Amino acid sequence: MTEEFETVRTPDVENACVWYASVFHAEMLAGEENGGRSMRIGSRRYRIVPGADPEPQHDALVRDVDVCIARGATRGGRIVERAHRAPCGAREGRVMDPFGRLWRIRSA
Repeated sequence: MTEEFETVRTPDVENACVWYASVFHAEMLAGEENGGRSMRIGSRRYRIVPGADPEPQHDALVRDVDVCIARGATRGGRIVERAHRAPCGAREGRVMDPFGRLWRIRSA
């Protein structure tokens, strides 16, 4: 069985990975391929590759949505939607990373 990765395209793979690690506490996974990196945020796996993203919104499941959104904003991101309680009961909000990717951040 192969593990599934969501692809995130960004113009600056290395700096994006540093940002994701500092904001989402992403775990960088072993191995680089064709200028790309792999990471895990919570239970989700992502492949970060160079390029423009046709799907510029991604989801991140984190323990503390409020803290994560605040970290994103203080580290060069922009709050698009402040953390709030969604109809499903989870906390969520949205932050735009410095590379143009929109992240819906939800409680795990």
